Amino acid sequence: MTVWICPTCGGNMIFGTTDVTLQRYRSVLVVQRVPALVCRECGETSLDAKTESAVCDLAMNEIETGAMLEFCTFTAQSETESGYTPGLYGSVSRTFV
Repeated sequence: MTVWICPTCGGNMIFGTTDVTLQRYRSVLVVQRVPALVCRECGETSLDAKTESAVCDLAMNEIETGAMLEFCTFTAQSETESGYTPGLYGSVSRTFV
């Protein structure tokens, strides 16, 4: 069993989700329920590279459309019982504007 240690406080990290807020110029994008490692002690979160890339790609697309404020929900292509598969590439879908 792999144990992930929080780089901030040294606590144990578990699989969970987080909301990611990105801002560029005057555009703000909130992506909800993004799979992440979450520290049990301090709440610090960490995304894997593919998940981070998917969130950043969505942000760039939304900024290019001129969105000022956008709320989206991260949707994984497949999920384990914990709700998250490390390294799994997901997609991000718009839930409302």
